Amino acid sequence: MGDAPPNVRTPATLGIVRVRTSPRTRDQFQRVGVPALFGDTIALNAVYIGLPRPSGAGVVYPLALRLEPRRTLKVTYHVFVHLVGEDGNAIAQSDGLPAGLSGAWLRVGEVITDWRELWVPASAPPGRYYVVAGLYELASGRRLTAQGLDHVRLGVIEIGPTSEPAVRLDARLSGAIRLLGWGGARVADGKLRTTLYWRADGPLPRDYQVFAHLVGADDRPLAQADGPPDGGRAPTSTWRAGQTIADPREIDLRGVPSGEYTLLVGLYEPPDGPRLAASGRPDGAVAVGTVRIP
Repeated sequence: MGDAPPNVRTPATLGIVRVRTSPRTRDQFQRVGVPALFGDTIALNAVYIGLPRPSGAGVVYPLALRLEPRRTLKVTYHVFVHLVGEDGNAIAQSDGLPAGLSGAWLRVGEVITDWRELWVPASAPPGRYYVVAGLYELASGRRLTAQGLDHVRLGVIEIGPTSEPAVRLDARLSGAIRLLGWGGARVADGKLRTTLYWRADGPLPRDYQVFAHLVGADDRPLAQADGPPDGGRAPTSTWRAGQTIADPREIDLRGVPSGEYTLLVGLYEPPDGPRLAASGRPDGAVAVGTVRIP
């Protein structure tokens, strides 16, 4: 028998095996969010969110982050992925070394896949939650910034029962987006309030703007409410395939005389780009219904 191995107080690193993996089939993972560069340090090239699976008293959402160091890292960074509510509080999180590697093992220009899981307890209150991610220095806790923010929003997850439109339409826009319907018109205090319901059939390449125009017989807008879905809280680049997005809208009716009008809805490329094609309307506008102004 050979000599017994010596007692080693400091572990010796012999090497590392780099396994190149990629998200599985499209029906399991969907690409969400947009690329971001944190400082001049690490680029987040892509993010994939998988279908949830049961796990204990809750569900697990698997994620894959594609990270690329842009310079030699002299400090250790941790990746964080949090699921936060409207109040900014996290109900699930996953923090740790990117792909389990410290800075010494991250090569400049090499894209790595960082697999993570968000466990959401069954006791989580129903509502809309946002997947946010970023990086921070392990020693100081200082977060790196991307476009002036210390995190990026990757996607939206609805927990609990989802509202259904009172009036169903199922109108298609540009082949990849459906306007499922709307919640009907509520006119009070000089405002028209309604909710639009959207669904994407697949990942969307950019953030589109919503237009909601109240028009007369000549299709000329008399009042309108344009802007990102849900006031910017649900950008289209974060929509997941099959997810229903509730988009509240409020239109100021000042100056609109009494009468019957049509509400036209659609999507366009910001700031003033072309409208997305809509089924049945060459101008990209879907007539969702008639509104009576008393």
